[in-house]
Parts: sequence; structure tokens; C-alpha cells
Amino acid sequence: MNNGQQKIYQYILDNLAEGQLGVNERIPTEEELCRMFNTSRSNAHYALKRLEGHGILRRNKKQGTSIQKIPSAFGLGKLRSELTRNVCILCHHQPETRDVHVNELLFNALENGLRAENISTTVKDAYGITDLAEYKRLLASLIASGCNALVLIADGTGSGIPFEYPRVLSEFHSKVFVYDPGQSMAPNYPYNIVSPNLFEEGVLAVDYLLPKTNGSLCLCKEAGFRSNWLHERQIGMECALIRSGNTTGLPVVEFAFEGDHAAFFRTLRERGLGDGLGVIAMNDYVAVRLIDAAKAAGLIAGIDFPLISFDNNSLFQNYELTTIAPSLRKIGAKLAEMIVNALSDNDQEEIVTTKINSSLMVRKTA
Repeated sequence: MNNGQQKIYQYILDNLAEGQLGVNERIPTEEELCRMFNTSRSNAHYALKRLEGHGILRRNKKQGTSIQKIPSAFGLGKLRSELTRNVCILCHHQPETRDVHVNELLFNALENGLRAENISTTVKDAYGITDLAEYKRLLASLIASGCNALVLIADGTGSGIPFEYPRVLSEFHSKVFVYDPGQSMAPNYPYNIVSPNLFEEGVLAVDYLLPKTNGSLCLCKEAGFRSNWLHERQIGMECALIRSGNTTGLPVVEFAFEGDHAAFFRTLRERGLGDGLGVIAMNDYVAVRLIDAAKAAGLIAGIDFPLISFDNNSLFQNYELTTIAPSLRKIGAKLAEMIVNALSDNDQEEIVTTKINSSLMVRKTA
């Protein structure tokens, strides 16, 4: 719609929202609207015709144009969204790990990609909202403002209202986009999802580390830890080993943060630690604790054994870890591209899942 059409369209919606117009009440004629907004009759005709198409107006040559129905708050919001290009980013990610999986690289790439297409963004922190009614009120306010689409920044556990109650976002349907740090939500939720390619991260770790070893690797994980993201990485590692011709498999050793580590290192020495065994830590957090424990045992990562991990956690810069991290710029840019495509196609109903390959940072430990 052009500017004249939008003004008339918005005028009718505002009057409906404020209760100034009721069912069967007549609205100004096309000629009156032309004078009110200093525009052409064709613009007035188009705006009223569009509202008639939505079932809001009833047009009669003898009786004029009147209100046929009052839309709900959600309905009004959806009608307003035809005049706006606004996306709300709801951050559900826990604050303590946002520097690793969610930071300015992601947000800048996303917002810049949308801004280039004249799409504005609003960012709201939704972490900690556990009450369904409160979340519905938040959504109602967004819809009433004319929000066109939602971007959900998921946390590392897949928890949160929209993931526990997917139907709460039914008003947006195919206009919901999720950045999933790695909970493998794609098979379970009816949203457009962009996530790191965790399988390929496992492949990348093995392909880089294996040539630096005697042909054997092990995966070091936190004792008792289980997660979807670790499982997906592990499958990638195992597939890469099979492809390389390795027949020994990928032993998994559990590392307890507390207590005596003598037994742990005895197990690793039996597997070849210090004699060509390569170690893949499940993340940087485990890697630095392994490095500290190894140092106490007289071993130095990068000298006595090659070590690779995941996440590129800025808290551990001093350890100079060789690590694999999500390409947050690429993820943000891909989200922006998907949103632009969806908003350009009003009939778009396709749900898309995309995995973005991560990046290897080579430093001293491998």
C-alpha cells in the first residue's frame, strides 16, 4: 500500500481499537476520506476494499460503508502488521552463557541484514518467563503493535514457554524463526530453525586432530553428563573415524571435576596418553579443567598430547585452546535472509530447518 492508502487503513484500525466504531456503524465516505487525508479517491477505495476483503467492512451502494465485525486484539494486530515491517527478537537464552552461544556477532548480523531491507527490530529478554499467561500477554502486546515475525533465541536446554507450549505461537505460525544453539529441536517444533551443524563439528574435530596422533582418539566428557548436542557431535566424530579407516572406535572417558585424578590419567595413559593419543574435550569448560589436572600430573596439552574442544569460550582465552565454535555471523545473516524471504511472500507457509557449519580456531593445544 502507498502512503495515502496506509493512512486511511490505519485510521479505520485505530478507531476500531479505541472503540470509536461499533458493529453496523457507518464510516466516512470515500470522498470524505479523500479530503481528510488529502489523497485520491482511488487510494480511499483501495484501503476500504482491502478491509472489506478481511471481513471488517460491509459496503452497500444505498446505505454506504459500515462496520461488519470488530476483530479481536490478535486480529487487529495481524491487520496492523500489513503496514509494518517489524520483527521482535525474544531472547530465551540463559544470561550466563550468552557470551559463548549468543553475542553481538549474532545480533549485529541479524539486525544489519534486516535493516538493509527496511525491517526494524525490537529485542526483548524473555528468559525467566515461566508463566504461560504472562507469556501470552507479551505476545498480545507484540501482535497489537503490528509485529510481523518473531525470532526466538533458544537456550541450550530447549526449555521455555514456546518450546513447551508450541501452540502459543499459532498466531505467527510460519513467521517464527529460532536460533537453536544445539538442542536438535528441528524434528519437534513447527518453527523455522537455524542451528550450528553439530554433526559436522564432530567431523571437523576428528579430521583436524587425527593426523596429529598415532591414529587413536578419545572423547573426554564431564562425568555423568548427557545431552543432545554432545550426542550429535559424537555421531559426527564416529562417522569421521570410520571414514578414515579407523577401526578402534572412539572411547569415551569421564572426567570428574572434583577429587583425585590419578585413576583418570592412569586410564588415559593405558590408552596412549603421552604416546600419540589425541583428546577431544566435549567443550572448553571441560578442556581447561583437563589441562589444569594434566599439568598437576606432569603433562602439557599441545606438547604431551594434542587437545581440541568446542565453543571458543572467551572466559578461557589464556589457555589458547584449539577449539571449534558456531559461526554466529553466518547464523545471524541466514536468519535475516529467511525472514526477508518470508515477509516478501505473504502466502509463505514453508517451514525451513538450516544447519550452519562451524569454524575451527587453531591455537596451542593442538
